[in-house]
Parts: sequence; C-alpha cells; structure tokens
Amino acid sequence: MQKQNSKKKFLEKLYISLSFYFGDDDCDSLIKDYEEWFENEEMAEKSEYEICSGLGKPFDIARNLYKDSKEGKEHTFPLKSSVLLQTIATLVIYYVLCVSLLRYFDKNGWNFYPVALIANVLVFVAGLFILKKSKLTCDMQFKNHLLLIGLFFFILLTEVFLVMKNNEAGLGSYYVVLVTTAIIILSCIIIYIILKKYIINRELGFITIFHILGIITCLMYFINQLHMFYIERMLGLEKIIAYSSLLYIQTLIFGTILLLKLKFERKS
Repeated sequence: MQKQNSKKKFLEKLYISLSFYFGDDDCDSLIKDYEEWFENEEMAEKSEYEICSGLGKPFDIARNLYKDSKEGKEHTFPLKSSVLLQTIATLVIYYVLCVSLLRYFDKNGWNFYPVALIANVLVFVAGLFILKKSKLTCDMQFKNHLLLIGLFFFILLTEVFLVMKNNEAGLGSYYVVLVTTAIIILSCIIIYIILKKYIINRELGFITIFHILGIITCLMYFINQLHMFYIERMLGLEKIIAYSSLLYIQTLIFGTILLLKLKFERKS
C-alpha cells in the first residue's frame, strides 16, 4: 500500500540517523542530495513508496555514508558538530548534576523545593537567551503565544481548583485521576490544534504537549504534598517520588529548550 507521506517520513528518519554521525551542515547537504534523488526518480514515474523501498533503511544509509566518509575513515567523533549528540550529552550531564544536588541537600537536611524552583527559572531564562542567540525562523504570531500561555494558566488553575474541591468533598483519588486525564487530553488537543493551525508544525506541537504534561505531573505532586514542606520529613517512597518528579520536570524543561534549538537551527 502506497503512502503519500512516505517521502517526508523517510527524510525525517534519515536526518535523525545522519545526526548521529555527521554535523548539521553535512546533514543538510546530504538531505538535499536525497531530495534531488527523489525528484529525479519521480520524473521517471516511480512512486514515493517504491523509491523509499529501494533506498533501504535510513539508519543503514547513514551508517554506510559515515563509513565511506573522511570522518568515518579517521574514526573521529562528531560530538562538537552534532546538535543532537550535544543535546543528549547535555541532558545526561544535567541529570547527573540534579541527582548529585538532591543527594547533597537531603544529606544536609536542606529544603530542595525553593532551590528547584529557582533552578527552573534560571534554566528557562538561559533557554530564552540560547534561543535569542540562535537565528530563529518561526512564524508563530504574538497572539498565538498569548493563546498558549493563557491555556497553560487555565490548566494550572483548573487543576488547583479540582484538587481543592476533591479534598473538601473527599471524592477520592480516582476522581482526581479521571478528571486530570480528561483535562490533559483536552488540553493536548487544543494545543495541537493551535500549533497545527497557526504554524503548521506537528513536531513542535508534540514537544509542547510533552512539556505541558510534565508540568502538570509535577504540579499534581506538589499539590498533594503541600502539607510536607521539607524533604527530610518524607518517608522513603515519598522521597523517591519527590526526586523523580523534580528531575522529570527539569529534564523536560531543559530538553524542550534544546529540542527547539535543534529544530530552529536547521532552518537558520
């Protein structure tokens, strides 16, 4: 069965595969070569599905191209030039630092919550600085930013209201889970529609959705733990949940910034 979008999916997978072996400039150049290859094959009245099937797997293509390249023969590691590898390496380093700080604060009996909030603000500001320095080409209008920000605050306020009502009425955790799930699904649909309609960018839409999911997850944990002000007062399992939630949201925030940087730099 032929798929109309097989060419687009193939080139996207090929770009990701190439990013593990080549720098961004080389990836762009190779992708242009394959786009020209598709155009020539289509002029020969071949379908996109037939062309993709004949080329093989994107990862195998990237690996073979790397073996035949100068870098592959010299066995050089492309960490300095590959934004994708830089993103992965930065996330690993950031995760290790977070774990180390959490263990240090726990050992000394310090409150990690304000430190985590300050750290997230600093990371957000640093991310904006990184994005500003990058030559971005995004056609999202100001009103669309306001829509996303307004939707985000609506989600937060709704979550707080529902949890407070649940605590007053004693409806139980199943009520919170069901309502939260419904709100998350509805919010994701709205976010996707906004991004799809105004900037036609599905990949950025999914990144934003996962970002919102992470913030909601962390928020729900904080709301349910408002009576516990210090990590040292928590039990073993609660402490693990606290660590996981904080690391989860920090990684998502930082990862979102880097993924946006990666995506926009391809267009610059």
